[in-house]
Parts: sequence; structure tokens; C-alpha cells
Amino acid sequence: MNNKLKIKNIETASPLINCQQLYHSLSDTNTNICIFEITIKSVNQCSSGIDDQLIIPNAKKMSIEEFSNPNSELPHMMPDSKQFEERISNYGITNNTLIILYEQSGIYASPRVWWMFKSMGHKNVYILNATISQWVKLGLPVENVKNLAPDIKSIRNQGYSANYNKDFFCNINKVKEAIDNPNEYQIVDARSLERFQGKQAEPRKTLRSGHIPNSINLPFQQLLSNGKFIELEAIKQQFIDLNIDGSKSIIFTCGSGVTACILAFAGYMLNYTNLSVYDGSWSEWGLTSSNNPIEK
Repeated sequence: MNNKLKIKNIETASPLINCQQLYHSLSDTNTNICIFEITIKSVNQCSSGIDDQLIIPNAKKMSIEEFSNPNSELPHMMPDSKQFEERISNYGITNNTLIILYEQSGIYASPRVWWMFKSMGHKNVYILNATISQWVKLGLPVENVKNLAPDIKSIRNQGYSANYNKDFFCNINKVKEAIDNPNEYQIVDARSLERFQGKQAEPRKTLRSGHIPNSINLPFQQLLSNGKFIELEAIKQQFIDLNIDGSKSIIFTCGSGVTACILAFAGYMLNYTNLSVYDGSWSEWGLTSSNNPIEK
């Protein structure tokens, strides 16, 4: 299921790479590489402790908000194929570009971007399993974004062609179907236990508290430590402990479709096949104006 990445004689079947692997890729002039620093406006992220103007050499900043559907009232919704193509072409990317994603303070929104690229048929996309602080501590190079003046206009229209696979995301109707068919589906919620149980108010005032009926809670923080994914065997054990069944279609949900992708990415690493992210997530299901059933 996973593609093998080979950079400077380093080969991996994992969609995660480490600092040394990324560092070696910087000098690989034989491969078309684009490094993205992923940013998102979120109260859940903490500071990296490093000047946010420092980036890995040749990296480009990519905002989740920039790559959200501008025609939707819901936050962070997946853009359509044409919108995605237009935005990604601004970075001079082709379908053959090797894409590497990282974040200042570690894993949070990069799995969302990874999931988006994979849904559009992009084969070679990987995530740095480290924080910028860990990169700096290893003595690896950085650049100051203030000193860079990329000419976006000069690299537009590179002919990126998206091949969208609708199975990567699902809508509210599919979730309702899943609730009524627990033998075929499982719904896994990435929010905190307190929000899942309805004991903590939602950060968006327009939302009720609680969870989707028949759903399982696996807080995304449990899969991370010090800004990195924990060992795959430990992730596997958490899936086993919750009886997350790979023979069923698994729908991941969260607050707005971002941290659900952390769980979906983990499922992908475990070679689960029938995975999708409920794009509207609780921002849609929990609306006070809706009549969707809620459990606490």
C-alpha cells in the first residue's frame, strides 16, 4: 500500500521521515522536491520555542486556510479538484514532485495536508516526524523567511492535474448510514475525552456538546509525544484496545476535519484500507441549528 521513498540511498516504506532523511534530501538535485511548512490558525497548537520566521532551507509556507474551500461556511473543508489545482500550481508543483511536509511545533495539521494530497492522487508525499526545535538541536540548517523573496508569479501554471478519489472524505449522509450499520462501519472521534463526553464546551459557540451516536473516542494526542508520532506498535495497540476493526469501513471525525486526519494517517500506516474522514466533522454535526442525534 505504501510507496517506497528513496533519497540519497535512504529507502523507507513509511510515509514518515526523520530529520536526517530530510536533510539528505536537501542536496538531492536529481529529484524534484518541494518542502512545505504547514500552518493553521488553532488554539490547540503550542509554540515551538523557535522564531517562527525560521524555516527549513527551500521550504514554502502553506496555510490550511488557504487550501480550504472558500465556498463553504464550514471551516477547513476540502477544496474541489479545480480549486486544488489552481492553488497548488502556484508553488510550481507537478504530479511527479516529491512533497515533504513539516510543522514548527510538530504533528498537528500536516496529516490533513497529506490526506488532501493523497485524495488528489499524489503518490510521493511524506511527513517529517519532528519539530523545528528538534531540527535545530541537531545542528541542521535553517533560513530566515524574511530574507526570501519568492516570485510566485514566475512559477505558476505548472500543469498539476488532480485525480480526486472521493473515498478519502465522506459527507454527513455517509455518517448517518454508518450509525445505522455498525456491522459495516465504525466511527472514530479524535477530539478529547471531555469534549466527546460533552463535559467540555465546544470552542465554537454555534455547536452543541457530545458525540455522534455509536462512535469511539481516540483522542489524537494519544498518538503523539513531543510533537512526533509514537512508535507504530504503540499506535497499533491503541487501535486493538478500542477494537477498531480493519475489516470495516472506518470514518474518522474531529472538530473540523483536521485532527481526524492524524488518526486516518495512523490507520494508513497500519495498512487499514477502508478509511475516510468526515470533512464536516463536529462543525457540521454539532450545529445547534441541526437535528442530528447526539450522545453524551
